[in-house]
Amino acid sequence: MIDFEGPRLAVIPEKKSAGGDCQLQREWRHHENQVFFNPVKRNWRVILALQHARETRTPVDIRCTLKKDDEVVSETWRIIGVRHERAV
Repeated sequence: MIDFEGPRLAVIPEKKSAGGDCQLQREWRHHENQVFFNPVKRNWRVILALQHARETRTPVDIRCTLKKDDEVVSETWRIIGVRHERAV
């Protein structure tokens, strides 16, 4: 989950859709990418559901920006994370 806020985002109406442009390295892929206006914090939120493409311990490296039409309207978030095993 990534929250975007700032003056350029404040002018995007709640009803209009912004898009998340998220890129991952080849060992990872996202199978769900949701972008929506968060009325509680009055910001835009991106939620990613990621899937590891291979059985390896390669950390995930995410770069994500928010776009309106084809224009980038936010900063770029870069997140590096480690894959966690689920306890059974």
